[in-house]
Amino acid sequence: GFDADGDGIDDNFDEDCGAGGTYSVTATDYAEENTSDGTIDLGSTDAELTHDGVQQEVGFYFPNITIDQGVVINSAYVQFEADEVQTGAITITINAQDSDDAATFTATVNDVSNGTLRPKTSASASWSPNDWNTIGEAGAAQQTVDISALIQEVVSRGLWVSGNDIVLVFTGSGTTRRTAEVNPTLFLSLIHISEPT
Repeated sequence: GFDADGDGIDDNFDEDCGAGGTYSVTATDYAEENTSDGTIDLGSTDAELTHDGVQQEVGFYFPNITIDQGVVINSAYVQFEADEVQTGAITITINAQDSDDAATFTATVNDVSNGTLRPKTSASASWSPNDWNTIGEAGAAQQTVDISALIQEVVSRGLWVSGNDIVLVFTGSGTTRRTAEVNPTLFLSLIHISEPT
């Protein structure tokens, strides 16, 4: 269950917390896949959503999601930090990996997009972020739309258990991009998930 105040007590049994809560976890891994040849970049100093000279599928790995199977997800989003100033209209599609316990990324060709190894959720979210005008900004423009339907689809799987891992995949088209910080000493993408109180 949730432990919103970090005292080691499930919020449903914690007198200091109402039922439900908000949970955040940091991405510990990411990968950029060149969609033209499937090659994987595991060592980029930033994450281009979703074009870097070539079109990319970009995956983020979020470990140890301590949410019980079947819990109702009230809201969810990812918070990025701008690594570069990027402007112009763009639409990004977000899916989760439709797996009970997603694995971290490898250099295997097509590792992000492989529909057999990493099937995508039927639920998706369309995100059209505003301009990223300031390096280091981590505000509303860098926050995705609600992705609760994606997270709900994963945690409702029959073999999902608390502590399993989630992968999110970002795809798009065109040459406009948004470039997110991935340096762990500066900022790592955060997924925020809440259930009703």
